Amino acid sequence: IGNSRDFGPIHEYILDKHLAKKFNHERIILAILPDNDCDGMDSQKRKDRYFPYFEGKYPDYQLKYSIRSLDKSSWKLGNPKDDRPLKHFLLNYTYTRNLYDYIGALLDNWSLGRNIRQGSYQKISSFVEYDSEKWDMMKYSYEKIIEEAACKKILFFTIPRMKDIWWYKENRTSPLGEKLKTWASQFPNVYFLDLLPLMSEVVPSHNWAELFNGCDRHWTKKGHKIAAELIMEKYGSSLY
Repeated sequence: IGNSRDFGPIHEYILDKHLAKKFNHERIILAILPDNDCDGMDSQKRKDRYFPYFEGKYPDYQLKYSIRSLDKSSWKLGNPKDDRPLKHFLLNYTYTRNLYDYIGALLDNWSLGRNIRQGSYQKISSFVEYDSEKWDMMKYSYEKIIEEAACKKILFFTIPRMKDIWWYKENRTSPLGEKLKTWASQFPNVYFLDLLPLMSEVVPSHNWAELFNGCDRHWTKKGHKIAAELIMEKYGSSLY
C-alpha cells in the first residue's frame, strides 16, 4: 500500500478502504518510512490541498479534509488559484525542472554523506524524533487497515534511510521500531519487522551509500535486494 508525494498512514487507510480492498488478495505488505510518514499526517502544512487528517483524540477520531473539495485544491491542474503554472509547464514539456530537482538532491545527499563520514551530522533519526500525537494517528490508521483486512495476513516493516542507520550505529536504539513491535504483537494476523537494526548490521558502514540512490535517498537495487532477503528470511514461511 503506498504512493509517492506526501503520502502517509491516513492516506494508506483511505486507499485500502476505498480501492485496494476491491482487488483479490490474500495478504497485505505495508512499508513504513518514518522519515516522512509523519509529515503525511500534518494538515497544517498542506492547507492549499485536498488533504485528509484526523481530528480528535485516539481512538475517537473523525476524518476531515483541509479544504471542502478536490476542485478547490490549488494542486489541481487548471485551477485558477494554482500559483505554479510555470512548474507544471516545465514538468510536462521539458526536463528542466527534473534536472533542477535532481541536481539539488544530489548536492543535498552529498552533503549528508560528507557530514556523516566526518561525524558532524547532528540531526536525530526519525525512529527517535516523533511525537505521541503522530504515533496515535499512525497506529489508529494501521488498526483501521487491520480491521478492513478481515483476518488477512499483514506485514509491516520499516524503511531506514542513511541518517537512521548512522544514528543506530552510534546509539544502538530504535524507539519507534520497538514501539511498533509491541503494538503489532497484539494482533494474531500481523507481522512486524524493523529493518533499521538489521540493515545496520548486514552492511559495513563504508558501504552504506551503496544502499541508497544519490538523488532521492531511497533504496538502490542493492538496498531493495537486501531488504527483501531480510524480510523473507524472517517471515517468508509465515506469509507464503
